[in-house]
Amino acid sequence: MRDKVGLLLPTALIVLAEGLFFNGRTEACLEVHALNIFLCILLPIWAEKQMLLYQSFSLVSLLRVLNIGMPVFFTETLLWMPFVYA
Repeated sequence: MRDKVGLLLPTALIVLAEGLFFNGRTEACLEVHALNIFLCILLPIWAEKQMLLYQSFSLVSLLRVLNIGMPVFFTETLLWMPFVYA
């Protein structure tokens, strides 16, 4: 049971951040995701637990931060250029 409590914290932070993003509070969403990334890095070090699940949680937050931070271009065709020419 004690091991599951350590997994509830990253899950709760992701749910909280997505709720903030849904309500339009983008900066608060990014702050919570950044906090989740740092906690997912530090919790396995402090508690000496397996890192695989924490790596998965940190990747979810990292991809969301990159998704929000990605610039949106003025035309849709510019978004397809990396896929076409890469």
